[in-house]
Amino acid sequence: MTRLVTFCCVTAALAAGCRGRSDLVEAELRTKDRMLRCLQEDNQRLGSLTEAFANTVANQPLCPPGRGQVQSRVADIQVGRGTGGLDEDKCQGDEGLMVVIVPRDSDGTAIKADGSARINALQITPEGLKSPLSTWDVTPGNLRRNWKSGLLSTGYFVALPWQVIPMTEKLRIVVQFQTPDGAVFEAERDIQVRLPHAPQGDPLQRPPTFPTPVEGGPLPLPTPLPGPSISQKPAVGLMPPVPRPPVILGPPS
Repeated sequence: MTRLVTFCCVTAALAAGCRGRSDLVEAELRTKDRMLRCLQEDNQRLGSLTEAFANTVANQPLCPPGRGQVQSRVADIQVGRGTGGLDEDKCQGDEGLMVVIVPRDSDGTAIKADGSARINALQITPEGLKSPLSTWDVTPGNLRRNWKSGLLSTGYFVALPWQVIPMTEKLRIVVQFQTPDGAVFEAERDIQVRLPHAPQGDPLQRPPTFPTPVEGGPLPLPTPLPGPSISQKPAVGLMPPVPRPPVILGPPS
């Protein structure tokens, strides 16, 4: 009888132990199954992000080798600080223009965007009239070589020698910037330059004019330059001339 009771107790203990072990195994399996489902969801999410990133990279233009990062999304352009006369020989007057072209994105930040530029300079008279002076075309390669980042201004610094020497100190600079996709952006700025010589309209620099001689006649005298008027009165301290009686000649003998 005692052996039977002992056997039943051992059997019950073994059965309870097996059930407890089975419960632990099932709990561990459920935990691993949840982890597997989480990993599968993460894998799908990473796959979607990878595909979206690949599509974004495929739609963006590649950077030219050795040129640095080039942006193409231009919102507008600006004629930046530093635009004005160019004086490199430190002599009287400027030898040309320095024009700063600043392409900007939608946030107003200067970006090194690829494109070409056309720069027009107009003279502004004291009366406010404008007349074309010169036009320069700048290639994309020249622009890329002249990109500078500075404290006061960042952009393309383009040096332009005079094609025609201006007659007025005040100029208007008009810049047209065209991106590779054909979009054109325009900006302008008024500047002051130093003339390398006096304007042609200055009367002090105008040479005297000589009238055209009449054929068969005497050469005309040159037109005198304006000067102080000469008084017709005799100088002070001199005696006026004494009039003499006329001499009457008789008939020949």
